[in-house]
Amino acid sequence: MRDRLIELFKKIEKEPAITCPAYKTDKTCKDCKYSINDSLCNHIERQVDYLLANGVVAPPYSIGSKVYSVINSMTLPIPIGVYECEIQRYVLTQHGISAIVKFKKGSVTYGDIPKDVSELHLTREEAGRAFKGAKE
Repeated sequence: MRDRLIELFKKIEKEPAITCPAYKTDKTCKDCKYSINDSLCNHIERQVDYLLANGVVAPPYSIGSKVYSVINSMTLPIPIGVYECEIQRYVLTQHGISAIVKFKKGSVTYGDIPKDVSELHLTREEAGRAFKGAKE
């Protein structure tokens, strides 16, 4: 992933116009969705869209972030509930991006628990609402 990002940034650095929708067309800056005025455009938005169009994926939380999730694993000797987790890394699965998290229950740390990113929440309250909604 790092090498791919470096490759994309080198392309942008070598030929900045490749991120421009009007590049190699008969369109002008006036026609561009990134236009701030007739001769200036938002380069950051252009570059972000270029990166996304070339397969870059940005997970919603940083590695090491504290998030909350409902843990209901049949293989763990803990009650179903909302736990504070720490994101260790991300993996791609056939369903999309999953976070690998670790969390503590008492003095025991459980690690390498895969969680779909849609199951992660920034607050205990959000995770609690999701937990209650799933039970109903």
